Amino acid sequence: MTLGLLASATERAVAMRTGLPLQPRERFWQALWVRAPETAAELAEVENSLYMASGREPDVLNAARKLHSIAHPIAGKT
Repeated sequence: MTLGLLASATERAVAMRTGLPLQPRERFWQALWVRAPETAAELAEVENSLYMASGREPDVLNAARKLHSIAHPIAGKT
């Protein structure tokens, strides 16, 4: 699934930006909630929405945009 790959890539980008190890995944998420709760909330929301996505092109595009903005935030925003 393309969005699954994008979600994994986003997690890797967030891990690099925050200095957190990506594995084990449970520790990554626990540490992310402590270190960057806003980013964790955004990423969790998008990842959870992937399971409910209808597969329609607009939904896929919207999710991809959100993942990209999390992976590559605008300067000054974490």
